[in-house]
Amino acid sequence: VIPKGGALEVAGTMARHQGNYELARSFYLQAWEVASTPAARSSALGNLAETDYRQGHYHEAHHGYGRSLAEAEPDTELGEAARVGLGRSLWSLGEREAARKKLEESLADSLRQGFLRQAGWSHNALGELARSQPDFAAATRHFTSSAAIFEELSDYGPRAILVQNLAFVQLAQGDAEAAAAGLLQAFQHWFRCGSQHGL
Repeated sequence: VIPKGGALEVAGTMARHQGNYELARSFYLQAWEVASTPAARSSALGNLAETDYRQGHYHEAHHGYGRSLAEAEPDTELGEAARVGLGRSLWSLGEREAARKKLEESLADSLRQGFLRQAGWSHNALGELARSQPDFAAATRHFTSSAAIFEELSDYGPRAILVQNLAFVQLAQGDAEAAAAGLLQAFQHWFRCGSQHGL
């Protein structure tokens, strides 16, 4: 049986992927209100922060990821997820060096503790940071490492994001044919799963 808070978070995530951010926020707030453990509160706060991030509200997202990290137990995957969020929001706020340091720390700690999913997301975020510098070799290396981790986990959800990010690197390097193929592959995935955000 899925706890009520967990069901509300699943509903929120479905709404978020469909681009209905207000409905997602409503579900996540309800999940936070019924949360009875630090982990449940951290999870709900992290999802609220991710909703803010998707809408371009980077200051609010950064604050939310901080609250999520504060609620998380030390050395947990939830805590690492919040640290990745903090790194991404710092990058979006223009604080590149602070973002890089936060994400590299999260990557090292995630690998040390065996939190492979968070290591994959850390690699992806570091790839985005490298692409923006631009450092295409580092971006490709991080995106490829992220893809390998999610392949190892048999978690195919992030595949479209990584194919898409690699396509942007290829496009920036002038390889329009490879970029077009990657973007078409990502588009087909987003279309099949109904992700309005991805589309």
